[in-house]
Amino acid sequence: MQRDPYKFFRIEARELLEQLGKAALDLEAGGAPADSLARLLRLAHTMKGAARVVKQGEMADRAHAIEDALAPCRDGRTVPRETIDAALKLIDEMGDLLAQIPSSEAMQEKAAERPVPEKKAKTETPAGAPADSSGATGNVTTIVPEVARTVRTDVGDVDLLLQGFSEVSGEITSIRAAIAELGQMCQGIADKSGGIDLERMMGTWERDVAASVDRAERELGELRALTERLRLIPAGALFNGLERLARDSARATGRAVEFEGRGGEVRLDGHVLDIVQPALMQMVRNAIAHGIEPEAERRAAQKPPAGRVTLEVARKGQRAVFHCRDDGGGVNFDALERALRLRGVLPAGSPRPDSAQLLRLLLKGGVSTATSVTDLSGRGIGLDVVREAAERLRGELTIDTEAGKGTTIALSVPLSLASFEALIVEASGASAALPLEAVIGVRRANRDELAIAAESEAIVHRDELVPLLRLSSHLGISAHERAPAGRRDAGAFTVILLNSGERSVAVAVDRLAGVEAVLYRPVPDLAPIAPIVAGLCLDADGNPRAVLAPEVLADLARRGSPRTEAAPAPRKPVLVIDDSLTTRMLEQSILESAGYTVELATSAEEGMEMAHRNDYALILCDVEMPGMDGFAFVERSRADPRLREVPCMLVTSRNSPADHRRAEEAGANGYIVKGEFDQGHFLARVAQLANR
Repeated sequence: MQRDPYKFFRIEARELLEQLGKAALDLEAGGAPADSLARLLRLAHTMKGAARVVKQGEMADRAHAIEDALAPCRDGRTVPRETIDAALKLIDEMGDLLAQIPSSEAMQEKAAERPVPEKKAKTETPAGAPADSSGATGNVTTIVPEVARTVRTDVGDVDLLLQGFSEVSGEITSIRAAIAELGQMCQGIADKSGGIDLERMMGTWERDVAASVDRAERELGELRALTERLRLIPAGALFNGLERLARDSARATGRAVEFEGRGGEVRLDGHVLDIVQPALMQMVRNAIAHGIEPEAERRAAQKPPAGRVTLEVARKGQRAVFHCRDDGGGVNFDALERALRLRGVLPAGSPRPDSAQLLRLLLKGGVSTATSVTDLSGRGIGLDVVREAAERLRGELTIDTEAGKGTTIALSVPLSLASFEALIVEASGASAALPLEAVIGVRRANRDELAIAAESEAIVHRDELVPLLRLSSHLGISAHERAPAGRRDAGAFTVILLNSGERSVAVAVDRLAGVEAVLYRPVPDLAPIAPIVAGLCLDADGNPRAVLAPEVLADLARRGSPRTEAAPAPRKPVLVIDDSLTTRMLEQSILESAGYTVELATSAEEGMEMAHRNDYALILCDVEMPGMDGFAFVERSRADPRLREVPCMLVTSRNSPADHRRAEEAGANGYIVKGEFDQGHFLARVAQLANR
């Protein structure tokens, strides 16, 4: 097989061209001109040397031309825009020349048609080029390690490699079983022969082999994770091209535009990015051609002279969302209506649709508000490209606009692959992955922190009542299987707190298994799956594992999980003592709605008598009452052997430091100020004390 003399040059040249384009744009932006100019000259010099090594003279000449054009400006002079334009043109020409270099596949096909002896093939290798696939000379070799991280990999090759990892994992499992079986056999032999030395030797051997297998398994897991990530590409790989497009489009329309890319660290399947890239290019063009106003109009509107276009990439649940925002004038609804009527989409004489209807018609494509046809706009096919990408990926396209403020076009597509950090959890023997970005905390909770409200559960966290979801109840596991052996009667359990809008929710699991970088895959069509499962990932042995949907878990927690035998409602009632009818009725209503049985007393004396006759889970007592006040009630109950263990909380309008101090000295278990009454905090504190 003929060796490819340009194998490493292609990798290096692609990276250098991308960096050259970025450096030229940075130089034009003027942020740090001296640094940008120096970097541009260094990159051009490296490109020239690399091209000459593999006898690509035309590329080397263009790199040298960039040096000649920019070198005179090293003394601090401003680089003219025409010079930057010329440099960008030379960079484009080098890209065209690079594309003309035959690929390794083409060279192999040519070699197959006309075989060349191995000895002769070596003499035809360009001077200085790699003689074999083991490396390269000069500048080529030094850049390969950095470039390799960003080069697109072949998905089929990666899948084969992952399949190999799964097979090796299976072999390691078999080795472990063989070691255990061999250990049992040796133990039997030692028992029969009394061979103590044999037992000791085999024990040492077994430990050493097991340790080696453990190390191999860990290394294999790390390699598998890295290999899976090879299938994914950082979204930031698109930003340089989009920035160049924004620059050229702005020049063509005579506008000043700044481009910003956000979320470049989000890694997505290359297949998705390939389909989305033309759509994003069109979204940026539209933002400049139809959104950003001329500089004079922006100044008149008291806006910065340069418009701003932002492309933001984010992963939300099992979807990737691309937002293209501009700070222009917004959609011109009058011009849009005229264009729709001109094309016959809106019949003549029909009433004007509202703004939302007009935007929906705009997204259908085939309409342009431009007054003339240019290279950027006017043909009415721009949004067709975006809509086609959405349809190919089964995505959604939305548009939002505000007059004078700008327009946002959002393209949301399902993820085919995505990499993210996940918290691995176990519930009733099942393992699942929970996206780490949704987790705000993990803690251990006791049974006495549970609160029962109607048919749902909640947990007290930082004096707030947080809805609780038991994961085992939603994994398709029957009731008698929910608690693993040895854990059914456990008083403590693990709780994961999830971010869910303004208020958090809690998910109860059996145990945590650590944090891993997982590769998300969508659930196969028609696969029977629980609603809480957003997708799948593979564990270390290559077995599928559920990826949980945090938003579905949060919604289920808020709606209420079925009560389980692990958290019985308190059987004892709650006693409310207050001389105010309004306060008694309010507290009774709140408590009974939360599932408590409530008894009422209108004075401390009456409450004391009731407390001696009945058993209460909790006593709520006002402070200011005729006769005995709340402080005295608490002091007497703490001195009473029958009542001293019954929790007592004061609910009062008094809020001075002296009152708080006196309540603490009397032995009150809690102090609620009526003027700062919060139902959630109140129920959380009640639950904490009543279930104690």
